[in-house]
Amino acid sequence: MTREFETGATRDSSDNKLHYKGFISPIVLRKYAEYMYKCRLRNIPTGEAIRAPDNWKKGIPQESYADSLVRHAIEAWEQYDTSGDITDDTLCAIMFNSMGYLYEKCRKQTQQSQDALNAQPGQRLSNSQIIGAASAMMNLEK
Repeated sequence: MTREFETGATRDSSDNKLHYKGFISPIVLRKYAEYMYKCRLRNIPTGEAIRAPDNWKKGIPQESYADSLVRHAIEAWEQYDTSGDITDDTLCAIMFNSMGYLYEKCRKQTQQSQDALNAQPGQRLSNSQIIGAASAMMNLEK
């Protein structure tokens, strides 16, 4: 469906598009960025530079993210049970580990898709390669 504006300009419908502004809160993202900045300042050896903000994109095993995620979830539960509230740092730690885990998962799916696309012409792909690539492509389209 095409939308037409008072100016005469037209655009396609936004019904089937991602609405980031509706799904994400800038207040929460600011709080998360402040938390991440604070984390960059921790445990810096004398004379070393602050690590890059995207250092985590170099790769952290999903198992490490999962372990930390569970630990912080338990911490949140304990905080809520004892005080009726959860600290911002704990919530941000949960966000970091959830996003890191998902990032690594998406990176693997993208790599599987790329591997299948880069197969040599005439090269026969195994069933597991075909299934992996198809699965990864379906997940990336969501």
